[in-house]
Amino acid sequence: MEYFTGEYYHIYNRGVEKRNIFLDGADYFRFILGAREFNCVAPVCNLYRFRDPLVLEVKNIEKKKPIVKFVCYALMPNHFHFIVQQVENGGISKFMQKLGTGYTKYFNKRYKRNGVLFQGVFKAKHISTDEYLLHLSRYIHLNPLGLLRDKWMLKGVKDKDRVYNFLIQYKWHSLPFWLEDRPNLIKLYPAIILNQFSSRLYYKDFLLKWTEESFERIKEIAIED
Repeated sequence: MEYFTGEYYHIYNRGVEKRNIFLDGADYFRFILGAREFNCVAPVCNLYRFRDPLVLEVKNIEKKKPIVKFVCYALMPNHFHFIVQQVENGGISKFMQKLGTGYTKYFNKRYKRNGVLFQGVFKAKHISTDEYLLHLSRYIHLNPLGLLRDKWMLKGVKDKDRVYNFLIQYKWHSLPFWLEDRPNLIKLYPAIILNQFSSRLYYKDFLLKWTEESFERIKEIAIED
């Protein structure tokens, strides 16, 4: 697939045989750290220099020229999603090759395993309309609700405050930065979506105005997790 500079893409992949690729907070942190550090043309030094995975280093967040710009993301136990804009020719392919290889080496070393970690080459879909971009961002930010399927009956959930509180406390996606300016390890560019709303509260309303039926429709235009 050819990726065009200036265009937006939905990038995603899952663990081989649907296995979990993030087993604890250190794994999630290492993947997001890799997303920051590998977002450049130049070679990257060893990420093991970051000794403490619980410390969120946000200083000098972009020392190097990026090859993609991140709009939003969500990391789940066995898969991940990004919406990115390619800003350098070949940027998406270079970035994903470095991120996938780097994280697989880290994971295999930590858990004393060998072999592939991801289900083949990453998947990508071109985002051709503002409507698709808008609804896809909602789908990605709602992904963590999948973790609650054994705890709640999502169909007919009316307590939007409870839903929002869960989503905003979930560390491994971009929503806390989007709506509450919480620190994030990677630089995010949500304006392409948030500028379609008069305030962030309206995006929050858009996010929460869903039913089981509408959630399934969003899944149809994204991917089946």
